[in-house]
Amino acid sequence: MTKTTLAATALAAIFAAGFVLPAQAQPSSSSEKQTTRQLNQEQLQHPGAGNSGSAGAGTEARTAPPSNAELRQAVSLSDVPNASAELKSAAIETRDGARIGTVQSVEVNTDGTARAIKADVNGREVSFNPENLVYLKDENTLVTKTAMPDVQQSQPAGQTY
Repeated sequence: MTKTTLAATALAAIFAAGFVLPAQAQPSSSSEKQTTRQLNQEQLQHPGAGNSGSAGAGTEARTAPPSNAELRQAVSLSDVPNASAELKSAAIETRDGARIGTVQSVEVNTDGTARAIKADVNGREVSFNPENLVYLKDENTLVTKTAMPDVQQSQPAGQTY
């Protein structure tokens, strides 16, 4: 009888633990929903902006487009010898300073220079030809020479800019 009582008690405890009701979540208020929509829209317009600490130093969104002096100081990607390490998590911007994405990976040549830059642009992977980018080393930012409507439109997978 003791074994039966013990088994019944254990079985009751197992069932009770499995059927505990979780805390009831409260529905979001209209204010919370509006804030979420606004934050999502800002993230789509400026990917990575506001993600403090997630991308490393020098990847904050710019407040102004790169100046002509900065662009004259920019480095061709063929002059970046250890591109996979150097360009990791670099921001990617248009010539007018709009942040469009972040480097996800760098395919390199045998000499370590970039062969292709893979980036997250509005939630999809885009491949950039290094000849269409310059590097602002002090800001860890790549600036594209490609027209942004071409990049931001939905293109077939494998499209290179």
